[in-house]
Amino acid sequence: MELRDKNCDEQIQQTILQLSEDIGTMADRIGEMSERIGEMSERILETQRIQSENLALTQQNMLKMTETMSGQMNDMMGMMGQGMTSMADRMQESMTGMMDMMGSTMGAMLGEQSSTLERIAERLECDK
Repeated sequence: MELRDKNCDEQIQQTILQLSEDIGTMADRIGEMSERIGEMSERILETQRIQSENLALTQQNMLKMTETMSGQMNDMMGMMGQGMTSMADRMQESMTGMMDMMGSTMGAMLGEQSSTLERIAERLECDK
């Protein structure tokens, strides 16, 4: 029986050694995986840093563009206001000129009618 027990003991020792070796291999693999995870984490952090910088630059550019567009709109509105004022002034001048012409024409027409009426009145008195 001693031989049999000795064989069992050797098998148990072999099994324990194999398990120890397997556990060591697994530990090595876990170590490699943790290194890869660490590297990936560093890459992710670097990517986030770059993206944060890009986002900040994009926001600054958008703000500048908005300010520029706002300034251009104000300039355009100012020019339109000046153009409208100028146009209104010209229209007023034209209307004043037309009214003056109409007044002169009406005055001349009334003057002619008045002299015609005076001639008619003179003829009527002569015929009496």
